[in-house]
Amino acid sequence: MKIVRIIKKILFQHKIIIILLMLSVLVCVDFISFKINQHGSIYVQLVKKYYFNSVLQDSQNFYKTYDAPLQTDEFVMLLWLWSERARYFERVFKIDPFYRIYSDEWKIDNFNIVRKADSREEVANLVKIFGKNTMLYDVDKNFENIMTDPTDDIVLKALYCDDSGYDDFDYELLNVIKDDEGGYGDTHYLLSLLFLERLGCVDTSVLVRDKKNVVHNILVAEMKDQEFSDLFVERIVLLYWAGYGQDVKFSWINKVAKNIQKDGGWKDKNANKSDPHATGLASLAIKYFIEDFHNKQVLIK
Repeated sequence: MKIVRIIKKILFQHKIIIILLMLSVLVCVDFISFKINQHGSIYVQLVKKYYFNSVLQDSQNFYKTYDAPLQTDEFVMLLWLWSERARYFERVFKIDPFYRIYSDEWKIDNFNIVRKADSREEVANLVKIFGKNTMLYDVDKNFENIMTDPTDDIVLKALYCDDSGYDDFDYELLNVIKDDEGGYGDTHYLLSLLFLERLGCVDTSVLVRDKKNVVHNILVAEMKDQEFSDLFVERIVLLYWAGYGQDVKFSWINKVAKNIQKDGGWKDKNANKSDPHATGLASLAIKYFIEDFHNKQVLIK
């Protein structure tokens, strides 16, 4: 009997060792799988299902308690996230030329956007007088109050390129907003390139070249960035929109998920509370990662 017990004990120990070895092999295989394709990793799939999905669902709570009108970009992001929630919100501006982001069939009749300068010298004079962030286009007076960001006029020109015309000098002016450091200038520049690509206003080979260059700058900046911010998550979303979702790292999305606030929203690094812009971007980033999203035609449906 004693011998039998010893044999059973040895066999039991061997089974444990075999199980541990099998688990080790599985971990190694999954690690290799993660390195090759992070979406094929069992670990990542589990995190997507049980953590990222939960965070994404929790983010709806922000919109359930937020009670102010939404800017157009905030409203459109909510439409892409949970269209049924959008019906509970009003937009700050009822008629807004940027709403065309949601539909390329939507245009404002007689919308005017006119270039202020037709030479590099004239541009240099404008910058000298009004500063680097001076508007280079006169926008329809009916929509002057909508222009809040220094790059809004240039982005809007790209968004209406098929309607208002777009020449080589317009494209040269677009390059003015780049910062080549993966900042807001680069994300807004990339957004404009996507509009031009979708609407067929600039030669495809030129757009492919310039899109590749700015995406490189955005990726380098994202890899260096150690802190969550509105810009951190904006880079991620723009990468997805540009068709570079395969370059988005699991660690980036994990950082986004960990920065959700108690109200279900996200805030910029220097802000005191959550806001719908950062929340929309963060939620989209998580949603796109969960879905392994690579459809670059999400812009201008």
